[in-house]
Amino acid sequence: TFARGWVNVGTGEGGSVESIEAYKKALKLDPTLAEAWINIGQVYYNNFRKDPSYMSKAQNAFSEALKVEPESASALFSYARVCVDLCVWHNYSTLWPSVTSRIESGIASRNLLTTSLSMVHLLVFPIDDSTIDS
Repeated sequence: TFARGWVNVGTGEGGSVESIEAYKKALKLDPTLAEAWINIGQVYYNNFRKDPSYMSKAQNAFSEALKVEPESASALFSYARVCVDLCVWHNYSTLWPSVTSRIESGIASRNLLTTSLSMVHLLVFPIDDSTIDS
């Protein structure tokens, strides 16, 4: 589809701020394209030092991705990471049980290697000092 084509254009920009326009074009054509929401959120997140408003824009993009694809681990962990960075806790009771469930599932399947997941895991389940000392 044309929307996926714009996602590919945005991805080809290598995560630069310029790729935001390509993702916006994709979302205008298909607002249910979770990949575009996630990608635009990542661009905002990775470039927030250029414009502090990008952090809340990243949060909004990841939230939209979760609306259209609630089972997306990438959207969930990215959204959680931004909430932690922004110290947003109003949705703690709904967000963290979902994150915890995904983490426990990842541990059980021995598939807990993604950066986002590992980072959130350390925030939710800090390593005990005795583990570090031994």
